[in-house]
Amino acid sequence: MIEDYIRTYLADVDDLAELKVTLAALDLLAQKVADPPSVLESEVLAHPAVRDGISFPTITAHAALQRAVARGALLGVEVGEQWRYFANTPSSQQVVELLADASTPAHPSPQVEALADELAHLIARLELTPLVPLGPEEREMLADWLADGYTPQEITEAVRQALLLPRPASAPPRTLHHCAEHITAQPPRAPSAFYCFKIGQAPPPPGVIAFRDLWGRLPRGREVEALRLAVGLFGERAVVEVLSRIAGALAPSEDFATVLLARLNEREEALLAIQRTPAEAEQKLAQWLRAYEQTLGIPPTATIAAELSAMLQEGVSTAHWQQAFAFAARQNKRSWSYLRKLLRHPSPAIFLPEPANEAARFAFEAYRLRVNSYLDPSVAHEINTVAQHVTDIGRWQHAFDRAAAADALNWNYIRAILTKPEEEKPHDKPTRRSRSFRRPQVTYTEDQREAARERARRIIAEHEARRK
Repeated sequence: MIEDYIRTYLADVDDLAELKVTLAALDLLAQKVADPPSVLESEVLAHPAVRDGISFPTITAHAALQRAVARGALLGVEVGEQWRYFANTPSSQQVVELLADASTPAHPSPQVEALADELAHLIARLELTPLVPLGPEEREMLADWLADGYTPQEITEAVRQALLLPRPASAPPRTLHHCAEHITAQPPRAPSAFYCFKIGQAPPPPGVIAFRDLWGRLPRGREVEALRLAVGLFGERAVVEVLSRIAGALAPSEDFATVLLARLNEREEALLAIQRTPAEAEQKLAQWLRAYEQTLGIPPTATIAAELSAMLQEGVSTAHWQQAFAFAARQNKRSWSYLRKLLRHPSPAIFLPEPANEAARFAFEAYRLRVNSYLDPSVAHEINTVAQHVTDIGRWQHAFDRAAAADALNWNYIRAILTKPEEEKPHDKPTRRSRSFRRPQVTYTEDQREAARERARRIIAEHEARRK
């Protein structure tokens, strides 16, 4: 399949995402044993070439697959809420047509509709009556005859022969019901497996006996086609399992073919998820082992790998261990016992964000020294937010000094000082003995600001030296 794609379509492909998803789909199709093989869109998304090879795969993969379908490299049909893709072969084309027909609830196939329209015109012309479309029951009869193996040409010719003789003037117009015995008087020229089973000349097709036992009757028309299609795509065992679940629970308004294919798709997706779980766990464990080696500088032993695997099964999140390894590296604590303690009983400090800039770094250290040795992660996030707008370290130093002078060393007071515009400082109220006046504005020279920055750098350096 890949060779045919390279020979036929590759020269016209100018989109890298389309090329990757198409090759991934063809690679998965080559591994299938069903005839014809098909692959779900979720399987293509899980392929390493797609998952790790294109940007935003959950968004771009579907559009890329649809471009491959429009180009003719793949065939696609939506069954239930899942897209299924096939290689572009004659057998796959027939299956796609059947799937598109079966996925439309309570709607006759295009072949039945075309034949019903042709027969309605033929009957009106032979009976010399106004055109009357065939009703739902008559369309169901056509679906049954097609499922038995009668071709549209055979049915049309039999109707023509049944209505060949003119009807008496007093007789009512004849309908397709009057032609039924004439049509079924002769067996179809190419009888289907289902027809051969009904007349006792062949074993039952897959799924038919289970349907009869569960529904108390043989399947009809579209039900026969849905069973044949479902068994070909999912296997008889899966079809029988789903039939046992929906028997008796199918509402009159629900279409058998639609519900059957939708449940089979759900079952297959669940099985695929179970199969992918060990692979995903192994991939995460490999990431953990690489992070361990990068942090400690030595590869993990078999015992450490087993402990990491056990933590993974316990549900330790990926974000958790990434933060734990990064925190251990910042603290220069390169031992498995320390890492294990962080993973088992994490300190709140490992979830602190990195300082957004130098002003935020100064604020972190000043907060720990002057307000509280424990810096709450929520306060750290707010400091980073404010530091995006207040980048002058001198203003931060002034805010901490004013809070200390007012005996209000807490983050809310410091934030209010930093976020209050300078032009909105309150004025003194005028007194009776004097005119209104303003207090002189406090201004800082560049030398004073540089001195404040130098004091801040010295405080940070001393604090880091004490920590080491």
